[in-house]
Amino acid sequence: MKNILFIVFVLFFVACKSTKPTTESADSSSEHALNPEDVVFKIKKGGCFGTCPVYTLRIYKNAYAALVSEKNLPHTGTLGKQLTKETYSELKNAFEENKFMSFDDAYESNIPDLPLIKISYSKNGTVKTVSGKRERPPAIHKLQFLLENIAENSEGWTVIESDNLSTEYNGPQYDKSKVIVTIAAVHQ
Repeated sequence: MKNILFIVFVLFFVACKSTKPTTESADSSSEHALNPEDVVFKIKKGGCFGTCPVYTLRIYKNAYAALVSEKNLPHTGTLGKQLTKETYSELKNAFEENKFMSFDDAYESNIPDLPLIKISYSKNGTVKTVSGKRERPPAIHKLQFLLENIAENSEGWTVIESDNLSTEYNGPQYDKSKVIVTIAAVHQ
């Protein structure tokens, strides 16, 4: 009887062990290897009254980047690419050096035309999210720019799921280092 119980216990243990989901994968870009709890960096850019890019970028601890592009980027849909170890390390160092975890959670703005931007960073099981528009510390803008350079650079992305995928982008190209002001004459 003891032998039968032992065999049942071993079979139960092996059966449970074999059905346990795994987060490790030889192919880090495969969808089943991407778990929400493995997201280290995230940026979510909302819309504006103009042609602001609208997307969510997630970068996982295996340095895989997943981009869900909604509009005003060269492609719409879900895309993915493997980042280099150097790029991933630069991001991690930048978030640490700028003490991302010490910033306020939200920065208020009265400017309705700017997109709401949420940036998240996960460290040791703690997720910190900072949201705001323009009125944020310069360090947050610097970190935002690093994430935008990954998301808005069209090189290296592989289409995972297409939503009205276009191969050419004919929308406006912006130089984010310049502000152009047009003054209109008022006639009385």
